[in-house]
Amino acid sequence: MALLSRQFSEGRLNPDEFSERSAAIAAAMTRADLEPIFADLPAKPGAASASSIEHPRDWRAIVMALIPLVALGFTILVPHGWLAWLALPILGILLYR
Repeated sequence: MALLSRQFSEGRLNPDEFSERSAAIAAAMTRADLEPIFADLPAKPGAASASSIEHPRDWRAIVMALIPLVALGFTILVPHGWLAWLALPILGILLYR
C-alpha cells in the first residue's frame, strides 16, 4: 500500500486509479495477486534512471591512477628513479587505510 501511495504522490496515478488499485490490494490474497496492480508502474518510485545517476569520483582512485605515471617519469628522467616504484604500496596503504 505504501508503494502505491508513493506512486500516487508522484503523479503516476489519478485518484480513480488509486482507489481501484487500493481496493485490489486489499482484496489480494497472494503476492501473485499484486503483480498486475504494479505491472505498468516503475518498481521503485522516486529512483533516478541509471543514466542520470552521477557517481562521485573518488579522489584517492585518481591519485592512485596518476602515481604510476609519476613513477614512470622518475624512472626515465632521474638517476635511480626506479626507487619511486617502491612508494606505490606505501601510498596505497596510506590512501586506503
